[in-house]
Amino acid sequence: MIFTMSSRNGDLSGNDSSLAGQFIGEHFVKGFEDWSQEHQQRFIEAVDHPIRKTAHASEYCVLGILFVGAYVDNKKKIKLRIIVPWVCGTLYAISDECHQLFVPGRSGMITDVFIDSIGVLVGVIIVNALYKFLQSS
Repeated sequence: MIFTMSSRNGDLSGNDSSLAGQFIGEHFVKGFEDWSQEHQQRFIEAVDHPIRKTAHASEYCVLGILFVGAYVDNKKKIKLRIIVPWVCGTLYAISDECHQLFVPGRSGMITDVFIDSIGVLVGVIIVNALYKFLQSS
């Protein structure tokens, strides 16, 4: 999924964000439909950046969860159950940003690697915390 979304050119990716901004406005902002087209468009543009960064963190959080699932073993130390999946997810984030350098209208950004890495870490911590909680029950 991440590779496919990263393969979409800049125009398609921007359109995805605009549709998400439109959806947020229509469903979560009171009176949005009564605003002028220009005002609605300014709102959509204002929420574009947060939508993109939240999408980055969320998809990499899921990746972190999946990496833990692939790596988990009761015999491994907790540090390894956190570090190995986090490093694997971060390496994938780096490769994904490099991939985007070759997609028209897209760019690879170090800040996105940082956001993706945090998303992976959150997913890894959630699963390990849940695992620890279930072990103590």
